[in-house]
Amino acid sequence: MDVKKIMLLENDKSFQILLKEQILKCAPSSILTVADRKSNFLKKINWFFPDLILADFNLLDYSGLEALLYVREHKPYIPFVFVTNEICHNDKISKKVLEVADGSFFKNDMDNLHIELKKIMEIKAAKAHKGAECMRRQYQLKLTIEKTIHLLEASESFSKKEKVLSLLKNLDIGMEDEKIKKN
Repeated sequence: MDVKKIMLLENDKSFQILLKEQILKCAPSSILTVADRKSNFLKKINWFFPDLILADFNLLDYSGLEALLYVREHKPYIPFVFVTNEICHNDKISKKVLEVADGSFFKNDMDNLHIELKKIMEIKAAKAHKGAECMRRQYQLKLTIEKTIHLLEASESFSKKEKVLSLLKNLDIGMEDEKIKKN
């Protein structure tokens, strides 16, 4: 498993130690940081830039759900996994929460941690590859539009030339606006 930086959102000190030990067994070169409350989490996520977040569902002054929603809104590329005994997989609300998270496992099932983390990171890598391919195609399309605009502007006048130019320019602007939204 090629996880570099992992953030633990956990307030139980003994479980922090256990979790760190298990992670370092399967990913010995990982760098870990721990947040045990909301203020620590919000501060550390913005300077640590984790590759993975492992979070308990219930914390002292914050919930795993709140943290998950923050990550999905502000840093959606970071995989978020619940490590807890608080989620009931049969509860409808819990099932919805788990659908938004990238995974979950129970604290008493630490022996399978490395298997679950490997699956999650493989999915992350596949998504990153797909995203990069999509960006490459968008870039190629933008270049094609810009070349076409340039050729049309340099060409002699023909009926509907201005309309075609206007459509292409609007398409180019729309692509730029969409790029800004994603960043």
